[in-house]
Amino acid sequence: MPEKLKRIFALDYGRGTMAGFYVDYGAKDPTARPIMDKDGEPSGFARMTDDPCRVGNRMYSLGTRDLKNVAEFHVNVKELPTGNDDLQVEYAKAWRDWLVEDNKALFSNDTEETWIIGCPTGWRKKSIIDKYRRIFEKAGFKNVIIVPESNAAMMFAQRRFEFVEKMDKNVGVLCMDLGAYSADSTYVRPGKVESYGGYVGASLIERMILRMNLEGEFCENARNKPELRQAFGELCDKDAKFRTLMLLQVKKLKETYFTDSTNGQDYSDGIDCSLMIDLRIDNPEIERLGAKRFELVVNDEMIAAITRERSVKDVLGREFDTLPDEVRNELGDKTWDAALRVFIKNTLSICPEFAEAAQGAGTKADLILTGGASLMPFVRDSIMAILPNVNLWFDREPMSTIAMGLAYFGPDKMKALEFDAEFQHILTHDGNG
Repeated sequence: MPEKLKRIFALDYGRGTMAGFYVDYGAKDPTARPIMDKDGEPSGFARMTDDPCRVGNRMYSLGTRDLKNVAEFHVNVKELPTGNDDLQVEYAKAWRDWLVEDNKALFSNDTEETWIIGCPTGWRKKSIIDKYRRIFEKAGFKNVIIVPESNAAMMFAQRRFEFVEKMDKNVGVLCMDLGAYSADSTYVRPGKVESYGGYVGASLIERMILRMNLEGEFCENARNKPELRQAFGELCDKDAKFRTLMLLQVKKLKETYFTDSTNGQDYSDGIDCSLMIDLRIDNPEIERLGAKRFELVVNDEMIAAITRERSVKDVLGREFDTLPDEVRNELGDKTWDAALRVFIKNTLSICPEFAEAAQGAGTKADLILTGGASLMPFVRDSIMAILPNVNLWFDREPMSTIAMGLAYFGPDKMKALEFDAEFQHILTHDGNG
């Protein structure tokens, strides 16, 4: 009987974006190939009344007129596993079902699956990793291996940036992965690998943008009458499905804003980045007002307020209490930017050699940024304020960095597991029968 093909699937199971690749173990061509949109797809899922769960871009394409067919809507699902994780299992199963359905040829009977799945570096306790692994096992994933996301980011960096192999051996290289839920760092230099994880995620900014629009702050140019804004806000408060859909729209708006800002677009002095929401929905109050659209906006002044001037707790109000415990504990009463700076300073405790060079005046240290939040210009400004003597390196496709790093990590991990199995066989079979 021929030996099964060993196929490694790598999944960046992010709170904001999912990304996945596969590589065939032992193949001559080690290229990682995507199993979904190569730039990743939005996280979350919609449980439909007339259709299987929608995930990724199929969920992202839902509009207000589709809400009548949505039974439940979930985004920002990822959080510390507790052992009572029915929703997490359903979510993971929805993704696996869709991936298998969309890539049938990759999941044949003559293929042996191994799944390399990322987790926040702050979850490194064995008890947490074990609970997290069981979520995927219950959802039908096979041969699950959990890997810290920051390690995957560094693995990717070693492949993408030649200077990593030629690093200053006394300084090393630092990689920061700034995602929707967590922030993770890995530091490497010869003979030393250290990691640090925190919970200052970019999805918080989406929540704050929506809150500002509901309150009408920094939205003077939005074409929404006060009575419409009030009705829209009440609908968001009362209807969880509608609010979740609005968070997805704000995600689109935020991504457009930061991409434009990176490319030099000015959104200050009365210029807004805006997105029109179709309001042809079954809601008596909205119908009474005769409103057909609601305009969501974001601009430089709003971003400055929600990241540097006001605490996350102050902006979100009662919504702050719904955040995961680990996120609330890290934020406290800090602004988003202040929390980011604390994360950066805590990271420096694992790499004093790097910190000395990055804050000095000699040869510049090398810092690699990955993850969606690395696209935010003000994030780079905050890093440079603390680490003025660094070369900042970015990847062209930051949303797929972790998944590709996990795919590169897979074959090495498989070889290590095979070696360990062979070694254990030798220990238990001494050759004397």
